[in-house]
Amino acid sequence: MLEKKISRDIAAQNLYTIILMRYKMQLKDEKNFYKVDLINQMVEQSPKEIAEYSEHHYHEQLKHAVEVAKNKHILMLAGPSASGKTTTALKLKEVFIAEGRDADVVSLDNFYKNRSTLPIIDGERNAEVVEALEIEMIREAIMSLIKNGETSLPEYDFVTGERKDNAAYIKMQKNGIVIIEGIHALNEEMRESLPQHEILNVYASPHSGFAIDNRICLTKRQMRLVRRMVRDSWARGSEAESTLKMWPAVCKGEDMYIRPSSKYADFRIDSTYAFEPCLFKEQAKKLLNNVPESSYYFTTAQSLSKRLDNFVLFNASILSENSLLREFYNSPKM
Repeated sequence: MLEKKISRDIAAQNLYTIILMRYKMQLKDEKNFYKVDLINQMVEQSPKEIAEYSEHHYHEQLKHAVEVAKNKHILMLAGPSASGKTTTALKLKEVFIAEGRDADVVSLDNFYKNRSTLPIIDGERNAEVVEALEIEMIREAIMSLIKNGETSLPEYDFVTGERKDNAAYIKMQKNGIVIIEGIHALNEEMRESLPQHEILNVYASPHSGFAIDNRICLTKRQMRLVRRMVRDSWARGSEAESTLKMWPAVCKGEDMYIRPSSKYADFRIDSTYAFEPCLFKEQAKKLLNNVPESSYYFTTAQSLSKRLDNFVLFNASILSENSLLREFYNSPKM
């Protein structure tokens, strides 16, 4: 069994080496931006290879995180909107189980305050701030897991905007670990009084942008916007204009509450896929080009659409059914 695992690891590492040797250079520049010309070349000439390369790069980080969490019982997973937190949490669970550890995932979304009691900011109920969560209830659940190996959990109904307490129960095995994911998982208020020696703090987000000749053509945040916009179109039936309208508030919340907490991360996962602008290009441009000229967001939409013109198209049929990008990409029905 061990020999087979070692053999698979060697084969995977050889794939890395073969691809990089074939293209005779690193895929990123000195500022950690993917080189668009090289990415385009690989997408056109070796789409399966770059897809496998990207999947392998992501999964190697998951395996490393699991190794680092060897003596931990809680893994706190945070990240901004469209970072792939949900999928990353589930895939971490799979890796833990494959390594012989019991694992469960808990979403902080279930700890929201009832909609009627959410904090009011700028005249509106705000669910983006950490105060929208029942912080003490979260701390109590984590401490119960650490001390007793079990806890009850709430369940949030996003239709009614109400939380039902003690709706679920979780029991952690002796060698188990619980992955707790949410945008505020690393927030300072969340960390207060928790025994950090029992916890691995992980921050997941696209950490790599895209550049042509050292000129940035797509930032990390713009890549997340593309992800969010495409997902909103099929998951919520939203137009690009709707996503563009709410995006500034999302970014403001990230800058105030989420990015500052990333300093507490013990481990970072870069969820960028080298070929993803090529994958999202067709759907994203169609959405962006449907923003009417009369819209306040027309200029922003056209600017982002032109940035995507720098990328060639990726054959979506190659995308793995288990890819993290499936959280955002759906078979085109538009």
